[in-house]
Amino acid sequence: MHSSKGSMCRISTTKQMRIFFLLFIQAATSFEFHVAPMQGYTAAPLRSFYRLLSSHARLWTEMEKVEDLLSCSSDGLERRFSDANPNQNCDRLVLQLGGNNPDLIRKCVDRLKAEGHHFGEFNLNCGCPSTQAGGASTFGASMMKDPALTARCVHALKHSAPDNAVISVKTRIAVFDNPDDLYLDNNFSEKQYQQLHNYISQCSDAGASHIILHARPVILQGLSPVKNRQVPSLHYSICDRVARDFENLTITLNGGLSCHEDLEQVSTDYGNQIKSYMAGRWMIRRPLDIVQVNSSGNQGLTKERGAQAIQDYANYIEGKLGTDCVPLLELSLPLYLAIEQLREEEEALEQGLASVYDYEELDELYDHCSNAITSLGVTTKRSSSTNFKKLASGFKTIVGKKVHGKWKRNRAEL
Repeated sequence: MHSSKGSMCRISTTKQMRIFFLLFIQAATSFEFHVAPMQGYTAAPLRSFYRLLSSHARLWTEMEKVEDLLSCSSDGLERRFSDANPNQNCDRLVLQLGGNNPDLIRKCVDRLKAEGHHFGEFNLNCGCPSTQAGGASTFGASMMKDPALTARCVHALKHSAPDNAVISVKTRIAVFDNPDDLYLDNNFSEKQYQQLHNYISQCSDAGASHIILHARPVILQGLSPVKNRQVPSLHYSICDRVARDFENLTITLNGGLSCHEDLEQVSTDYGNQIKSYMAGRWMIRRPLDIVQVNSSGNQGLTKERGAQAIQDYANYIEGKLGTDCVPLLELSLPLYLAIEQLREEEEALEQGLASVYDYEELDELYDHCSNAITSLGVTTKRSSSTNFKKLASGFKTIVGKKVHGKWKRNRAEL
């Protein structure tokens, strides 16, 4: 099952409220929407699926360590960034880099340019607390403790990236060493804000024009990455204040957006200053929802686009399968995530709860999903009724029971 918050959002929402929200988006806002970088998820196949669903969303790579990209083979780079070319809407593709050495950052970007990989934005990760991002010792969130080093890295990005590329920093609103400091979180002081202001100022002076602010502090030691997304409080008002103080910068609000209602609320409360928002786990748990973000407000057209995207992704699979370019697991994951979302919609209908789709629409989507699974080399038998739960279980044959079980557990924790 998905997270309780996401469940409550879906259960409490009627179709009329969803239509109202779509019309609200059309009439009242014109914001950017970013799908956050997610390790193990936002590889090229899932990005390609998102792009089929939305031509407007800003898509991010996984966080890529600078040293890894420098040591990677050319074939490895092509596998990572097969969508980083002018034919793939790459002006809306963001490369997130993890590193703290300006010289290596410069060499990394130079290599990517030389090998023909194009990105519309280059981002420096200064907010991730996980050990994979260096945690408390090297880069990621620890960069917040060294504004001068961060500025040198931003400068290296600015002067190695193409002239028309956006340079950005993804960070948190504050950094604490351990959980004992969390008492400071409850009363965000003026001193803490001035530290954040100074940090952003140095990033801006070095060449960053876009700051992505996770609206929580980060704890460098003693909290897991999961707890770092749950325990520290959200402070959206701090993001709003930053947007007011730095009108020359694009400020993207990140953190706590797990359904359409959350996005509607923050865009209502802070939309006068903040015109850009980011969500990660919501988009993993319910990838088809991206169709409705920045949509025209026509619910029928958004559903048609979702169905067409599944068909087109089946063609994408057929083009990649067996080429050694994309692993089978990465190819299968986007389809699995979409089917799991539709399984929840089917269960909601069966329980008499609100659902985005009716039975007829789910029946059509079921056929598209079955055909897409067939493109992975597994034949599915069409029963007299839809059964997305059975369809999702079919991935055991494709990726194995162990991987399927891991996917199911991970999704339940989103």
